[in-house]
Amino acid sequence: QMGTGFLTQASNKRSSALDLKGEEGREAIRRLESDKAREEAVLGPIMLTRTAAVREEYLQSRHVPAARVRPMREAAADPQRVARGVTCRHQGATGVDSGFGVPLAAFTFAHPGPRIGTPPPALGEHTDAVLAEIGCWPAGIARLRAAKVI
Repeated sequence: QMGTGFLTQASNKRSSALDLKGEEGREAIRRLESDKAREEAVLGPIMLTRTAAVREEYLQSRHVPAARVRPMREAAADPQRVARGVTCRHQGATGVDSGFGVPLAAFTFAHPGPRIGTPPPALGEHTDAVLAEIGCWPAGIARLRAAKVI
């Protein structure tokens, strides 16, 4: 079914972008909303006669940009997302036996761009090194550990 939340947001953004203010602007918005209501009244029942997947394929095959809303599991397995390298797969890590993916970059670069070469560290794996870098002495780190701060 067609949602209206995004349509309303788009309508508001369009009104702002076109600087539709005053009575003239309100009348233009009323006409647009009236047209939208007629469009939904005509297209709504037609769109419900086929599945979203069928509509998506039909429209895209005719070079009309269209995509259905996908459940997260399906979106994550989308071949385009996989091909773009949005996530980096690891076979396992400290405390994690099975494979898992971590976000890399949601965009691409002209050059190779970002990459992840190692799995994420275990919780606390680099605590001592980080604290040492900011000037903590080994004795101070030991006191923090004894007090269960770290």
